[in-house]
Amino acid sequence: MVNNSSGTNTSGNLFQTSLTADGVLYADGSKAISSTAAGTSGQVLQSAGAGVAPAYSTATFPATAGTSGTLLQSNGTNIVNTTATYPTTTTANRILYSSATSVVGEITTANSGVLATSSAGAPSINTNIAIATGGQVTMASQPSFSVYNLNNVTSVTGDGTAYTVNFDTELADVGGNFASSTFTAPVTGNYLFCGEVTIYNLGVAHTQALITIITTSNNIAMGWQNSALTRELASGNNILGIPFCVVVPMAATNTASIQLEVSGSTKTVNLFGGKGCIFSGQLLS
Repeated sequence: MVNNSSGTNTSGNLFQTSLTADGVLYADGSKAISSTAAGTSGQVLQSAGAGVAPAYSTATFPATAGTSGTLLQSNGTNIVNTTATYPTTTTANRILYSSATSVVGEITTANSGVLATSSAGAPSINTNIAIATGGQVTMASQPSFSVYNLNNVTSVTGDGTAYTVNFDTELADVGGNFASSTFTAPVTGNYLFCGEVTIYNLGVAHTQALITIITTSNNIAMGWQNSALTRELASGNNILGIPFCVVVPMAATNTASIQLEVSGSTKTVNLFGGKGCIFSGQLLS
């Protein structure tokens, strides 16, 4: 029971006879009952620590829960709900990203992949580029090929005839871009082409042997030799191997093939079959 005239209650504790409307009662350091100032809409009551009266916060909080999936954040003045929505649960090992305007979602994970973006900028885990635990990088879809001529081909040049070298057997062809002795670039980039063309039955008058890579935009002479001087005579077959290696810029759908030309005499020079006549290539960049 409260005795208003004495300012004490039946337990002997003091209290203020004049209290603030809408304030919250609390005991001050002298155990007198007092009231806080009234708060404003959206404020919350906060402790200021031992020996200090509690007070309503300066920042306001939302009066309602807000849209499902939103979070509370400071806007520098008050605590507000975010416009962006977030998932209520997440899956282990997945990366969060903005899947749409103001919507946070997950990127589906994959083993040993790398984070990449599509042509539209959407991120995903790309498994075409894989990094093993030992650091080895593999690119399963990187265009590459290695082909050779299986059987001997006789009388292909020797009189200046430009012969497109036959490569009829594949060791590898990632992307299926090699056919009919011709490579077709699937994408624009710089391509490395290497190999060797081996010929035989060279005569003393066959003084020039030339290997050229024929592409849609460029013809590049890659190997020239005086075949009469550099041929191997010991076997009696007058053999000559001409190696080549070059980096060629190519646009998508450009083609590349190898051309052999031996001149100086008659058309009696033969193309060597087997892996001594090989053509390889790959996309570098």
